Amino acid sequence: DNPCRGYSWVFPKKEHLSVGALSMTRGAAGLKDSFFAYLERLNIRSVEPLKPAGALIPVKPRPGLMARGRILLVGDAAGLAEPISGEGISNALLSGMLAAQAINDGAMDPGRVTAIYQQNLDMCILRELGIAKQHARMLYDYRHMRNIMFRLKGDMFCERLIEVMTGERSFAGLGNPLRQLFKKQGWFSVKPAASS
Repeated sequence: DNPCRGYSWVFPKKEHLSVGALSMTRGAAGLKDSFFAYLERLNIRSVEPLKPAGALIPVKPRPGLMARGRILLVGDAAGLAEPISGEGISNALLSGMLAAQAINDGAMDPGRVTAIYQQNLDMCILRELGIAKQHARMLYDYRHMRNIMFRLKGDMFCERLIEVMTGERSFAGLGNPLRQLFKKQGWFSVKPAASS
């Protein structure tokens, strides 16, 4: 269990390793200790002094309209990073394209541009982030449910997340994490709606 509610990584580079840790805990208490424990666990020893660097990743969309006067908020400014991995480039690019489209379709009228942008953002990004947040909460907030899920369907869950990260599937396509788990186990059934 990671007390920092996050994950760690190692990326081999040409002349060095990029090693890091991410925490979804506000204030990141214990992140530095977790990072050094990770290095020790992998038996990674630094020959040269470490060059630590860090940044806050905005994984919670800003409340209200994603516009301030004649300025449309995109990417990190709008808080559009994905809440499981913290990846933000995809939504930064997509929100930038949606902003450009809104400016074009709204004929530079601030009210129309904001309305178009907000509607497209809601449909294309914010809905997805809402579902991603359900998955993130199960991974980071509910340790026992997460452990059950990984024990029963860990491979499938990881494969589905990879499909989301590569753009082959959406979070909407995954649905609620518990519903997917129980449906696959046969513990959850859906009755078809009665036709009138």
